[in-house]
Amino acid sequence: MEQYGIPENLFRTRKTVAFVWRYRARGSAVKPIGQPSAESLVDKYSRVFRRLIDDFDCHVLITGMNPASQAMDLSRAGPKYAPFGLDLPG
Repeated sequence: MEQYGIPENLFRTRKTVAFVWRYRARGSAVKPIGQPSAESLVDKYSRVFRRLIDDFDCHVLITGMNPASQAMDLSRAGPKYAPFGLDLPG
């Protein structure tokens, strides 16, 4: 939270939904048989979370996407994190 500038009092102001992105792409340790494309999942989750924000005025906290590269060792963590994010307001 500190690395991304998320204040601790954020959770006192509104309800918060937390989501951990984990997607197994080709060549990963887990076979992605029958899994939808990352693009279709990004579109779907963006729509769902935007609706939550609009309808319930909540925060959505997403981990596992768009990492701050200067804050982590990407040679170790890079394959675990998507280099992109969802289409949501900051």
